[in-house]
Amino acid sequence: MKSVQIPYDLFIDLAMYHLRGEDDFEEEIRQGLEKKLDAMLNRQLYSRYKTAPNEEEREQARQTMKQAAKRQSKRLRPLLVNCSS
Repeated sequence: MKSVQIPYDLFIDLAMYHLRGEDDFEEEIRQGLEKKLDAMLNRQLYSRYKTAPNEEEREQARQTMKQAAKRQSKRLRPLLVNCSS
């Protein structure tokens, strides 16, 4: 089984949420986990792109990376608007 590192603050938020039942951290936890999942997906896609055995598969991986970036930016757009208010 692989290990995953998360930021200390996210770990503390998760612990407070699960061990003490404090619901104040739900949004921070959701955002932190989404950020981590995005980073893991980006790394996996980049690795697939860099290790593709031929140009066709490399181009497919590049297109997949491009689509993932678009999805991530659409999801982050409302968060960025809320931060500037």
